[in-house]
Amino acid sequence: AHVSDRLPQLSFGRAHSCSASMARFWNDSAYSEFYASSGAERGLVNRRSADVELSRTQLEAFQGAFAEWSEGRGRGIRPTDFRQFLMQLGIELSSEQARSLWPDCASDGAQYLPHDEALAAYRE
Repeated sequence: AHVSDRLPQLSFGRAHSCSASMARFWNDSAYSEFYASSGAERGLVNRRSADVELSRTQLEAFQGAFAEWSEGRGRGIRPTDFRQFLMQLGIELSSEQARSLWPDCASDGAQYLPHDEALAAYRE
């Protein structure tokens, strides 16, 4: 007997009605919802790597962008400036992606992303 003979046969009955209600592509909202509900996805996207060393150029770019977007306040980057800060570093995210990423980078309920947390996020 062939292996496929021992596998259960799946029947979808009305396959077309099922596919009509399902998303056919990823958009920012769909990914944001998936990211928020999936610990595994957040873990893969945000895994830390101790071996990541920044070049002098990267570190200088980070320091310059952080100084500019924190406006010398010493408190850090505001959530409203987070996306532009990342864009200046060459990390392009949609608004939805940046909003979804903020809670993973900043402390719970934080209104600012301090230097050490911003640097740790950049290294990831």
